[in-house]
Amino acid sequence: FPFDGPLSRSVHLAALLTAVQRPILPTAPAFAWNSYSAGSGKSYAAKAVAWLTGVSPSESPWSSDGEEQRKRMMAMLLSSSASTILDNINGKLESDSLCSLLTGEYYQDRILGLSQNRTLPTNILILATGNNIQVAGDLCRRVLIATIDHGVEKPSRLSFAFNPVALAKENWRVYRAAALTLLKGFVNAGMPSYAEGSI
Repeated sequence: FPFDGPLSRSVHLAALLTAVQRPILPTAPAFAWNSYSAGSGKSYAAKAVAWLTGVSPSESPWSSDGEEQRKRMMAMLLSSSASTILDNINGKLESDSLCSLLTGEYYQDRILGLSQNRTLPTNILILATGNNIQVAGDLCRRVLIATIDHGVEKPSRLSFAFNPVALAKENWRVYRAAALTLLKGFVNAGMPSYAEGSI
């Protein structure tokens, strides 16, 4: 994927490393793949990352309506999926429900059609795709964005030698082992932190 710079590449790497350990993390940010035009490969990137969980992701269209977002968040958690992709976000990404889900270890809400609440763990990998994504409100601290830029007007007309999703689906165990090896090396090194301005 032709990311627009080192920051976007690092976000993609963070998503890969998060995918293999999300079930044991109390919280984790959401990861979004952005582009300036359709057909840039955002969905391929998100689905390839999702396959490091070992299973296919669930997918949900995004709604700008807060009540609809709340219902979809609860349905997503009830499905017990390892990962979900919020697809085709255009412009502003803003959601109190998503903010709550990404902040705590548990999410509580009323079950649709019933007069009872349900509390569910939030250890699901949240991925998103969209064009010209602009994260608003408190989500700015909870969503990491990687931008794909082919540098052409119509990237949908480009052709590639392989399908990254098919490759990830076929070899997810190999990629997962590689990611876990990186994480183990980090732990063995004492989990070093970097001072501001050192990298």
